[in-house]
Amino acid sequence: MAKEEYKELMSCIGFGGDSAQACGFHVTAKIEAEVVELAKVHAKEAHGVEEISPEDEKKIKSNIKSVTVEVKK
Repeated sequence: MAKEEYKELMSCIGFGGDSAQACGFHVTAKIEAEVVELAKVHAKEAHGVEEISPEDEKKIKSNIKSVTVEVKK
């Protein structure tokens, strides 16, 4: 297996008040843009957020971390 760098968001950024802290949202993807898009889908489907503000998108991006994962080649 090879090691590659992925992007990861480990928690919801606060959509939906207190329920967001316990919703368990977690996503890992190859690129940051995919993580952001999946976070937007999550916000809409899990918390009823129809539109992400520029501030919320910045908050999402600031919480994305790089991780090393093992992938099959």
